[in-house]
Amino acid sequence: MQQEQGEPGRLTYCADTSALFDLKEHWQMGVFPSLWTRIDRIVAEGRLFAPQAVLEEIRRGDDELVAWATSRQGMFRPLSAEVLLKAKEILARFPDLVDSTKRHEDADPYVVAQAVLEGESPGDLLSPPSICTVLTQEHRRIGRIRIPHACAAYGIECFDFRELFRRESIQI
Repeated sequence: MQQEQGEPGRLTYCADTSALFDLKEHWQMGVFPSLWTRIDRIVAEGRLFAPQAVLEEIRRGDDELVAWATSRQGMFRPLSAEVLLKAKEILARFPDLVDSTKRHEDADPYVVAQAVLEGESPGDLLSPPSICTVLTQEHRRIGRIRIPHACAAYGIECFDFRELFRRESIQI
């Protein structure tokens, strides 16, 4: 995708589990193989990624998304000290971002933290700084803090894969 004139950086996408589940549900691999090839290209370019915690949430299932995600280990970034610190900061601001009654750790604060840090990275001569967005199916709702609330506080845009298709000029 060509960037608009004057637009700094490259577009990157940090995926929440909900967005990947929605992608699998509405854009099945067997029905839309060329779409998944385009998604794989964005993954290979390092522009679509997720924290390791998203992979752990996906692995709780037993379907083709588990196989797809497991075979793309490079897409899932290991927990770094910086991400952990940023996630703690985010949870201090938004303690209701996670459901404390869940048996498993929630990936949401790590998704937001990864996106914040990606957007803060200065880039270099070969890689301009990133404009990072979060891919999620979550929406702002009254009564519960969600990923879009936390992202808004850090100036990060959120949208779903349909918007990624538009921005990346992916036609089905």
